[in-house]
Amino acid sequence: MYTKSLRTITRLLLRIYLAPVRMARYMEPRKRKAEKKEEKHKLDGHPRNRKHHSPRLMNELAMAIIKGRPVFVLQQLAEKLRGLSSGDSNQHNHHTGGLSEDENDMDEDVDEDVDEEEEEEEEEEEEEEETTDSERIQETAAKTVRALTAIIRVLTESAKIQRVVTSDDIQRAAFRGTTFTDKEKAVAARIVNFLRPFVQQRGDDNQLPAPHILTRAPLAALANTISTIAGFCSLARKLLPASSNDPRSLPLTAAGIYDVFHERWDIPVDESHWITSSYLGKQKSETYAAFFDTDKIESLMESHGLNFAWRMIFVSKWCVRLLGKARSGKTFIKSNYEAKKKGKDSSISPATTIRTTMEPPDTYKLQVRQLAQGDLAS
Repeated sequence: MYTKSLRTITRLLLRIYLAPVRMARYMEPRKRKAEKKEEKHKLDGHPRNRKHHSPRLMNELAMAIIKGRPVFVLQQLAEKLRGLSSGDSNQHNHHTGGLSEDENDMDEDVDEDVDEEEEEEEEEEEEEEETTDSERIQETAAKTVRALTAIIRVLTESAKIQRVVTSDDIQRAAFRGTTFTDKEKAVAARIVNFLRPFVQQRGDDNQLPAPHILTRAPLAALANTISTIAGFCSLARKLLPASSNDPRSLPLTAAGIYDVFHERWDIPVDESHWITSSYLGKQKSETYAAFFDTDKIESLMESHGLNFAWRMIFVSKWCVRLLGKARSGKTFIKSNYEAKKKGKDSSISPATTIRTTMEPPDTYKLQVRQLAQGDLAS
């Protein structure tokens, strides 16, 4: 993910600044490659597609046994599953030569990276052949873009550079005999300075630090944003599992938890006490304790200055939202708009506030008139 994200950002920015005409033609070759790849997957029956069939057939076979389906149905499902598993094993032995599944997946990921990079280079060469002589003079060649991509990565990951990268640094990092135009060096230096805050620098052993979600996620999100803005949504990569929106969420009280999880069974609370209906399931602490670790929930809510309200929202199988009530002395973070609005309200004088909310203006006119008459009389 890190290598792909960094390469995507660098190549897109270089092509946007240095080869905009070829950039406009970049979409068509990618569409053709995607269509060819899809047709090839359909014809060959890619082994990865079979991984999704095995769990489905297993579930169908299990449900057929539970429901007491006829024997011939069970035999058909078993034959399909047996044939699928034998095909997977043959493909696995043929491609891996005895490697484990994890090693095979790693090899496939590496192969995909290499294939993707080779395809991009082929597309660039095809586009460069299609360009006219005038365009070739004005725009940077595909080989130069690849050379600048390698230089940008080296300078971006270098921990020895503690200053702003200039055009001279780009030229010094190039191979001897390689020359770039002033525009190419300026664009490359600008991209390096832009990417350095998002990229981890290499250590003394020339190795990157251990990957962490907090250091890799910003670069991946930046790659998705640039790809989307440039019009290449197919280059955006999925970062998080999809979850349902709020309108499709399921609010659950204690009784709702009982109805969802154990509507037809009794929930043991202790040796002599059982929850046997949703009405008895309204006993919040006992119902929640039967399914969740309430101690962890309480500690989590306490860390946020909240008391658990014994309510939750089931968003998806990856996300459950807990609801709580604020404890005394809890201060909530407010937006700049709310802070400014509160400041304006506090700047209004109390008399003005009372006048606008409690008594009509005529009453104050009468009070001012009486006060003036009293002062004059005294």
